[in-house]
Amino acid sequence: LIFYGYFFMKLFIFDPYFQYHPIRFFFPALSIFLTYRYLKNNSKFLYYGSFVIYSIAFLWNSDTGLVVFLSWLLVLLFSELFNEDRKKMMLNLLVHTAKGITIFCAVFLTYMIYMKFRYGAFPDLIKFFEYQSIFYKYGLAMIPMKAIHPWNAVVLIYIIGLIYGVNYLISNNMKERGKIVFFLSILGVGLFSYYQGRSHDYVLPAVWYPAIILLIIFVDDLWRVIRKQGKKDVVSIAVFTGLFYLFTSALASMIVSLPVLNATGPIAQLKPVETPVARAVDFIIRQMGDEEEAVILSFNAGVYHLMSKTSSPIKAPSVSELILKEDYARINNYILKRKPEKIFVDT
Repeated sequence: LIFYGYFFMKLFIFDPYFQYHPIRFFFPALSIFLTYRYLKNNSKFLYYGSFVIYSIAFLWNSDTGLVVFLSWLLVLLFSELFNEDRKKMMLNLLVHTAKGITIFCAVFLTYMIYMKFRYGAFPDLIKFFEYQSIFYKYGLAMIPMKAIHPWNAVVLIYIIGLIYGVNYLISNNMKERGKIVFFLSILGVGLFSYYQGRSHDYVLPAVWYPAIILLIIFVDDLWRVIRKQGKKDVVSIAVFTGLFYLFTSALASMIVSLPVLNATGPIAQLKPVETPVARAVDFIIRQMGDEEEAVILSFNAGVYHLMSKTSSPIKAPSVSELILKEDYARINNYILKRKPEKIFVDT
């Protein structure tokens, strides 16, 4: 999964797409590994540790963190459905849910207390979800989904995965294979919401990695069926051949793209060039001296603050993220009241 993220970024976009990698990628990818290890070993440490980690994931990024937390809880509940003792099954369902909610609340409360001691105030929970609600309500930066598109195949894979897991449940097959397929399907459906919001062709490959893992599992199952039944199962052979071609052609594409992936060497040999950003940073450093706070109204404000080792005295987003009137008003009021001697503005 780490290589997949690296390959996707290097080959298709070249520049890091930080909106997804690693912000929305790290915890979901980690959850796949941890969940598989738990289903194999049934470790208490992984059980409680996963709840803690996925609660932190929600604080890290709420939309993917919530998906990861709920996917983990649902696979635990799904695993209990294999228990033939109905009373014990119902009790375990309640216990898993209660433990999950308790640990989540404990982590969230710890975070609130830490922020209070560290910064002198509790986080504004309404603001915590404000930007997500505004973006979804008004459709900011969103792109509508096409009716006929490769995303149809991704959704179909998740539907097959859910049926696969339910089939394991009906046949009372308690192997971890059915449970991990169920987990990947639930996780994939949840992560797919990011593409549903912004249906750009570059966004779909960023969110479909659970579907790729599911396909690999399905191909392995088909291969086992073919080895068992031989040439009699024509349908399995045809589907296996198509999926095998898909994966091998992807490998061939990677080999063809090696010059692009290997561009790091030639780039490292290039001589540094003074850029407008570098000149702006030098200018800010010269003007600010030992001052720690600088009013920088620029789309590159984050870079300028980082490189000049300054911070913004205005408690408002950068210019590139200004979408609320109250943020504009906060900047305007600060300038009118404080009358700072130096204001750095893009020209």
